[in-house]
Amino acid sequence: MTIPYALAIAIWFRDALDKLGWRILSLTVLLACVAWLVYTFVAKRPNLIDPSHLQSTYGRATRIGALAAVLIATIPATYAILPSGPRVPLILFKAINNSSSEVKISPFAGTFFTVADNPVMDRQIESGRMRLYTGDQKKRDLSIPPHSEAYIFGRFLNEDALVPLFDRGDVALSVVLTTSDGRFFRRDGIPFNREDITSGYIELQFD
Repeated sequence: MTIPYALAIAIWFRDALDKLGWRILSLTVLLACVAWLVYTFVAKRPNLIDPSHLQSTYGRATRIGALAAVLIATIPATYAILPSGPRVPLILFKAINNSSSEVKISPFAGTFFTVADNPVMDRQIESGRMRLYTGDQKKRDLSIPPHSEAYIFGRFLNEDALVPLFDRGDVALSVVLTTSDGRFFRRDGIPFNREDITSGYIELQFD
């Protein structure tokens, strides 16, 4: 599991850097707006009639504008500070290409969630999409050379609907991947719970 662990760390680090960049920018803008607001209230100049008395440099309209700028800048700053990690963990796939030709996988996969309905049939209770990508930020192409393997991460895109299912513990996941040449590959019966999703990888065989 050394390679998957390294890929997980790489993706976490990349997301953290992206998030850090937005944090720095949004907080810098917010601090600048706060500084301007304070300055509009404390800045003084001599009164034109009686220079011995000081009056505010900026009028009411400027102060209100500065206050509005602070309120507006607070919105993206708050969004950047709040945790934004996935509430449903990333899922790791080990894609094995057994064929003699390259396999190019679509960056989106279909996800289907089922529960036992009777002894011989499951019932679908939810569906959605998953975004697929590699741990290499420079490699956007999800391609697997002939007779080789690659690790691919999947991020669930409809987390709000999946959190209750993830906590149930009895839900099964099916993933449908498509390739550039129109082929479909389906993997059924994946236990959709924290222990199974985070304990290793899901193997996908491409023949």
